[in-house]
Amino acid sequence: MRLFIAVDLSESALKKIADYQKEILEISEKASITKITNIHLTIKFIGETEKSKIDSILKALRIVAKKTSSFEIELSKLGYFKRRGNYLIWVGLENSRQLQRLKKEIEFELCKIGFKPDLEDYLPHITIARRVKFKGGVSALDDIDTDIVKIYCSKFSLYSSQFTKNGVRYKSISDFYLK
Repeated sequence: MRLFIAVDLSESALKKIADYQKEILEISEKASITKITNIHLTIKFIGETEKSKIDSILKALRIVAKKTSSFEIELSKLGYFKRRGNYLIWVGLENSRQLQRLKKEIEFELCKIGFKPDLEDYLPHITIARRVKFKGGVSALDDIDTDIVKIYCSKFSLYSSQFTKNGVRYKSISDFYLK
């Protein structure tokens, strides 16, 4: 199973992201927009994992949830990564110590059961479009007005992802509620 840990977004955040996606389509020659039902904030990508390890992952994540308080995060700005001549567009988050702490706690507990930690710094972002080619260059992205959207984070989830002929499908395995 291909696994990852993520935070789901509020309806107001998803609506704002859908608005951004519409504007991206208007200023682009081409773009592959992320389905709104697939939008989430990834905390940890685990990758291909044997089903036999799921129980130990669930136990580790329960430990993290029990010692982590709910917190607020803020969506703030649009950004991009250049990839093979096109762009991947993301929504960034204001730096959140609580989110960084949650990521570290998840890493710590997963390392105890044999998973390797991420080597790169955690830069939280939400991918909203891929393979974007702008009509007038990437600077057109600066013309999209962004608002700060607050999201109350009271849980995270373990997901599996499957590649299908209709695109990627995510399935929640378990939710972990914060105290």
